[in-house]
Amino acid sequence: MPSLPLLPTARLRPFYANPANPGANTALNWNPTYPDGIQWITDLRFQLATDANAANRQVALTTDIPGANCNLHAPAYIQTASLTIIYSFIIGWAPGTAIANGTYQCFPLSPAFFRLRGTSLTVSIANMQAGDAITNIQITGFILPENLIEWNI
Repeated sequence: MPSLPLLPTARLRPFYANPANPGANTALNWNPTYPDGIQWITDLRFQLATDANAANRQVALTTDIPGANCNLHAPAYIQTASLTIIYSFIIGWAPGTAIANGTYQCFPLSPAFFRLRGTSLTVSIANMQAGDAITNIQITGFILPENLIEWNI
């Protein structure tokens, strides 16, 4: 886990979220209310089950600020028909590191992946089909005080 050298760890508040499954053929758009602070997302995991339609699906992860998309993570991995894959976006994961088990796909997450109050976290799937579904969503991280002026990552 990366450290924040200018921020005493006593000021970090851990959080864990398990959002409801969005349903078939629906992207995840997570925008909960939460206490004052900035969410520093350190780990996002979910499962994508694809139906039998022959289409190549590709995952993209963004935070959305009104009028702009930022923090785009769009791995090159393509998921085909009739597969169930667990995706993990993790801080500290080495880019290009192979996974021996084809059931898991792990990708690096920027250490600066923050979600500001009023923004949403979106997982979208290119070429998502009617029977595709995102399930088992887990989001972990820390809540940072909003009154921070500067910190190093």
